[in-house]
Amino acid sequence: MQRKNTIFHHGEIIDIAGQCISVRILQASACSTCAAAQLCKSAEAKEKVMKVQLADAGTYEIGEMVRLQIDVRNGLQAAFLAYVVPLFLIVLELVGVNSFGGSDALAALGCIVILALYYGFLYAMRNRISRKFEIKLTKQ
Repeated sequence: MQRKNTIFHHGEIIDIAGQCISVRILQASACSTCAAAQLCKSAEAKEKVMKVQLADAGTYEIGEMVRLQIDVRNGLQAAFLAYVVPLFLIVLELVGVNSFGGSDALAALGCIVILALYYGFLYAMRNRISRKFEIKLTKQ
């Protein structure tokens, strides 16, 4: 039974290292499920690897098919951190540089620096941030 507030993905376990399970999922666009997708060549599908920390990782095997489950709210929080916050920082930086009479080159360089710092901060905090996102793994 699928709930409205939950996102599901089916995948295959490709690696188990201690309590960390790597699952390969195929993230498909809506076009890829269309019957005419092969004819119009607009179908997109990306293969991604998700890492899930589980206390009972020893009960799973490599090659086993599993289902990943994440709350929609967690997905929205991840999208907010990945897209909305950087956009806000870029707009804030552009307004700041333009209000002080800076050049376009300075504004562009500032955007690159701010994005590098922000994503570097996210990378440095990845372990702490990942604790807030609960991904459930179930056998199929």
